[in-house]
Amino acid sequence: MSYSGCAFLEQEPTTSAPNDQSTTTPFKPPVGSLFTSYRLSVVNGSVQVDWSIDSNYDDVVDSLALSFAIIRYGECDRETNPVYSSLPLSNTTSYTLNSLIKWTTYNVRLVITSSQQNISDVHKQVEGEITTPETEPSGFVKSVSEIAKTSSSFTVSWNDPDCKQKGGAFLRYDVVVSGFSQNFSTTDRFKQITGLQTYTDYNVQIAYVNNIGAGPLSPMQSFKTGEGLPAAPTTLMLTPSIRSITVSFSIPSPANGIIIAYDIAYSEAANFIDRLQKPSTSTNVMLADLSPATLYFVKVRARTGAGYGNYSSHQSTVTQEDYPDAPTSLAVTFRNESCLGLSWRAPIVTNGIVSSYLVILNLNDSVSILQDYFLPGHNSSQSRIEYYDRRFNKIHTFVFAQPGRRYQIKVAAKTSRGFGDPDHMFEYTEQSTPTSPPAPKKIRSTATTIVISIDPVILTTGPLTAYVIYVHDLTVGSGKRKRAVGNPPGVETAILLPNEVLTTTFFTIGDEKIYNSIQNNPLVSGHQYDVYLQIRSTLLSVTKSSYSKMVLIPTPSTLAPNPVVAASTDYTGVIIAIIVIIILIIIAIVVICVLYWYNRRRSYAPYAAHTDDKGTYDSMYSHVDDYDPHKYWNTIYSHRESRYIIAGRNLIPPDRSNFDMNGVVESNMNPPITFQQEFHDLPHGRLASWNVALKPRNQRKNRFPHLLPYDHSRVVLREDDNSGDDYINANFIHGYHKQNAYIAAQSPFDEETVLDFWRMINQTNVSVIVMITNIIEDNIVKCTKYWPDQNQGKVTYGNFFLELIDTQEFASYVIRTMKFKSNNTYSTTRVVHIFDFCSWPDHGVPDDPIPLLEMRFKVKEYNSDTPASPLLVHCGTGVGRTGAYIAIDSLLEQYDREGRISISAFVRRLRKDRVQMVRTIKQYIFIYDAIFEAKHAGHTRTGLDLKEKYHLLTRKNPKTKHSYLRDQFECLCNFTRKLHSANCSDAYLLII
Repeated sequence: MSYSGCAFLEQEPTTSAPNDQSTTTPFKPPVGSLFTSYRLSVVNGSVQVDWSIDSNYDDVVDSLALSFAIIRYGECDRETNPVYSSLPLSNTTSYTLNSLIKWTTYNVRLVITSSQQNISDVHKQVEGEITTPETEPSGFVKSVSEIAKTSSSFTVSWNDPDCKQKGGAFLRYDVVVSGFSQNFSTTDRFKQITGLQTYTDYNVQIAYVNNIGAGPLSPMQSFKTGEGLPAAPTTLMLTPSIRSITVSFSIPSPANGIIIAYDIAYSEAANFIDRLQKPSTSTNVMLADLSPATLYFVKVRARTGAGYGNYSSHQSTVTQEDYPDAPTSLAVTFRNESCLGLSWRAPIVTNGIVSSYLVILNLNDSVSILQDYFLPGHNSSQSRIEYYDRRFNKIHTFVFAQPGRRYQIKVAAKTSRGFGDPDHMFEYTEQSTPTSPPAPKKIRSTATTIVISIDPVILTTGPLTAYVIYVHDLTVGSGKRKRAVGNPPGVETAILLPNEVLTTTFFTIGDEKIYNSIQNNPLVSGHQYDVYLQIRSTLLSVTKSSYSKMVLIPTPSTLAPNPVVAASTDYTGVIIAIIVIIILIIIAIVVICVLYWYNRRRSYAPYAAHTDDKGTYDSMYSHVDDYDPHKYWNTIYSHRESRYIIAGRNLIPPDRSNFDMNGVVESNMNPPITFQQEFHDLPHGRLASWNVALKPRNQRKNRFPHLLPYDHSRVVLREDDNSGDDYINANFIHGYHKQNAYIAAQSPFDEETVLDFWRMINQTNVSVIVMITNIIEDNIVKCTKYWPDQNQGKVTYGNFFLELIDTQEFASYVIRTMKFKSNNTYSTTRVVHIFDFCSWPDHGVPDDPIPLLEMRFKVKEYNSDTPASPLLVHCGTGVGRTGAYIAIDSLLEQYDREGRISISAFVRRLRKDRVQMVRTIKQYIFIYDAIFEAKHAGHTRTGLDLKEKYHLLTRKNPKTKHSYLRDQFECLCNFTRKLHSANCSDAYLLII
C-alpha cells in the first residue's frame, strides 16, 4: 500500500515564475541501501520527493523521516552549517515540499530508523540536492554613484543586489534616465550616458535583470552634467551719454553653468581692431572715458567655469555731442569804418557736428550778437574737415560795427549740446573822416599876431588826437608850395592836444612859443593871411582829418604889439545847468524804463484770478462806445443756467422760459450774473497734477514753469526714430459730443520742440493746425517758424520731409498747405494745412470777430476730410487765445443744435483739461461777441454762386416782411459799434 503527503514549511512565500517547467533529478542509492530508488523533481515551483524501499526490509523499518536544509542561496557561497528541518513520514513513497525559496539549492535527505543492529547508517539513508526555479529579482542595485562627467555626459557605477535577492542568473542591467524614452542596457556595472544637455540635472534608476525579468528600480538619484561654454547674451541695449555708454543685456540662455563673469568688448571699428575690454559681473555696465560724438561698436560674452562663450552680435551707438572747442585761426582780414572782415577755422576738437557759429562783439561792456551762422546741409556725407574749410575758412564781413571803436570779438562753435568756449581777440574799426570843425573866429589882431577862438570838437567816429592851426600867407604866395594831400594850404603854426581845448579857447597866432614841437612864428606886418583849423583823428597809424577856414584878415601895420596868450572863458554856470538838465532827462528815462519793465513783468507773472489788464468790464468798454453785450443775451441768476441770444425776434428759442441745463426753473431772487462775475467765479490756478512736466529732462521743453500740461490729459508721444522721449507741452481737449476733439499746445520755440511738434502731428494724424500768434510780438519771439518757405523746396525735420506747396494770403490770416511725409518705409504722403491768424494782439482781443469767424469757416471746410482727427490749436503759451478759439468753435456747434449755451460751464471744463484756458476777461467776453456775431449776422460769405445767392437774398422773409438783404442791412445799422470821438480826434482839429 502507498501513501502521499505534503509538508508546509514555515517560510515567507515567494512568487513563482509564470512559466515554470518540471525537472526531475534521479539519484542512485548506494549498494546495500535499503532504498531502491530516490528522485527529486521540481514541479510548478515545488520539490517533489519520490522514493522506494526494498520490500525485503519492510519488517525492519520502524520509521521514516525526511529532512531538508538550504545549502546555498542562488550564486551565494554554500552554507557551512546548514540547518535541517525534519518531517516524520509513514506509509508513503512520495512527498512534496511547498513554499520553498526560489533559486535556492536544498539538500533533501530520507532517513530510516530501524531496530536491527546489523544495518549501517549509510544504507539507512539517501540524500540529494536540488535547486528551485528562478524568479524575478527582489532587490535593487546598490551604491549608485557618479564616477565621471562632462558637459554632455556622465558615467555612473553601482553594485549588485544581495545574492539572495538576485532571483536568478544575471542577464543585464537596465538604466533608466529621465528625459529619455528608451532605457540604456549594459552587462557592466557602469554606464556612460551621452547626448545630454549641459549643466542639467538628470534622474537615474538602475534595475538588475535575470532570465525571468527585471528587479525593482533603485532609488532615484540625481546627477548633473558639467558646465559648458555659455550662449551669447541677448537683448543688448546701448544708452549713450556724452562720454559714456550704459550697456545692458539679458543673461545668456542657456547659461550652461554658473555665470561668473562677463566680458564687454568695445571699439570704434566694426572689426574690433584695437578693441578695449571691460570685465563685469553685472548685466548693466557703464563704459566710461569715451569720446563724445563717436560711433562705438559693442559686443558681450559670458563666462562659466568651462570658459568664455561666443560674443553676442555687436550693436553700435553714437555718444552724445559735447561742447566743441574754440574755433582756431581767428583773424581780422578786412576792416573799414563800419565793417570788420573775420575768418576762422573749425575747432580742432569738434565733439560733434558743428551746426552754427556765434559771433559776438563787446563794446564798452555791451554785447552785440551779430549773427548765428548755420551750416546748410550739415548731414552731408563729405569730409567734415573739407566741409568746414569750404564754408568757414573765408572772410565774413559784418556791417554792424561802429567806426573807430575797439571791439572784443568772440567766435564760438555750436553742437547740439550748445556753444563751446569762444576764441577771442581785440580789434578796432577804422575811424571815419571827421566832419569839418567850427571855423575859428577872429577876436583881435596886432601887427604880428592874430587872436582867434577855437571851439572844442566832440568826435563819435574815432579818437580826436589833435587840433592843428595852419597860416597861409597870401602876400608872398605861400599857397604855391607843395602841401600834403588833405591838409589845408599854408604852414603849421601850432598843434594843440584835445585836453588843451576842453572849452572855447583863445589862441594867439605869432606869439613865438612852441606848441608840441611846432614853432609859432610871428606874422609879418601888413601881410594878408588865411587861417585854417584842422582836426586830426589817428588810429592804428591811419590819420584822417578835416579843416575849416577863417575869413580873410589883414594885419594892421601901425598898431603896437599887444600879445595875448591863450585863455579861456569861464562857462561854469552854463555847464552846471546843462549837466542838471541831462541828469533830469536820464532820471526820467530810467523811470519810464522801470515802469515799462514792471508792466511787462506783470503780464508774465503766474496767473491769479484777475479780471483784465485794465480792471473791470465797464472800464474796458466805457471809453470806446455805449456797446453793452449784456443786452443781447438773456439774464441768468445762477451758473447752472444757460444763455441764449435775445436780440432779434428770429433768434429767440421757441421756449423763452429761463431753464437751467437740467430743466429746473431757477429762482430770480438772486441778483443777475454778469459776464465779469462768471469769469471771476471760474476755478483759477492749477487743478490737477503735472508731475511728468516737472521731471528735469522735460523742464527745458516748457516755455513757462507755471503753464504745464496736466498728467491725465497730456499728449503722450510714442517712441520713434527721432526720439524716445514721450513729453510735449500739449493736452487733449474734449469738444461738443466729441472726445479729444482738440489739441491745445504751446508754440515750439527751439529745434527740439519743433521736432516734437511734428512728431505729435504725425502720431495723432493732425491735418489742420490753427496758429493764433505772430512769430514775434513786442520784440519777443513767440513761436519758432516750424514750416519751410516757398523757395526752400523740401526741408527735413528729424526724419520728416516737408514741402510748402501753396500759400493763400488774406487780410487777417494766411493758409499754408504742405506735403508731409516720414521716411518710414510704410509712411504715406499727407497734406497738412496751417491757418496762421495774424490779427490777434498779444495782450488783447481782435477789434472785430468777423475775420476770425471767416477763418473758422474755412478751417471747418478743410478739416471735414478727416473728421476723426483732432484740431491742433496753439498760441504762444497754448492757454489764452487757444482756449478762446476752442470755446468759440465748440460752443457754436452746441448753439446750432441746442439753441442755448453756457460759456462758463464750457470754460470750466476746459480748465480741467489744461491750466488757465481763456486767461483774461477780454478773451472771455470776446467769446460772447464772436458767438453773437456768428448767430446774428449769419452766413454772409459767397462764392461763385453769387447770382443764386443774390436771388435768395432778395426774397421776402416771412417773419420780418422784408427781404433778407434788407434784414442784413438793418443788422449792420443796429449792431455796428459807434465811433468814439477819441478814435477820430484828428477830424475834430480846426483848420487854420
